Amino acid sequence: MFKKSLILFSVLVMSQASADESITTYAYCDPYDKNEQWRWATDESNQAIKVNGYWKLFYFKGDYSSITNLNPSYYRFIITPQEFIRVKKYCKKNEIIRPADSSLSKWYYFNIKD
Repeated sequence: MFKKSLILFSVLVMSQASADESITTYAYCDPYDKNEQWRWATDESNQAIKVNGYWKLFYFKGDYSSITNLNPSYYRFIITPQEFIRVKKYCKKNEIIRPADSSLSKWYYFNIKD
């Protein structure tokens, strides 16, 4: 009985979490020139830059069934305009700032929240 109650409580708690609940990820700098290496965005103390926002799953519209190896969905890390301005200064002008949870993460982009 206790086990069932614990499972039910866990499910209820997890279902209460908002889709846009703020979490933290890191930022890295991806150079436009693909001959250069990406690097973690770091501050003046060489500390990794943490970014506040949330991951959101988007879906392509339309029928892409004829295209092989196309994933019809993609993730973006949603941040406020103020957060984007704060973190983009840690990358050079010839670099794109991107979100990542680790060095093994897939390559995603930021979306600016309206």
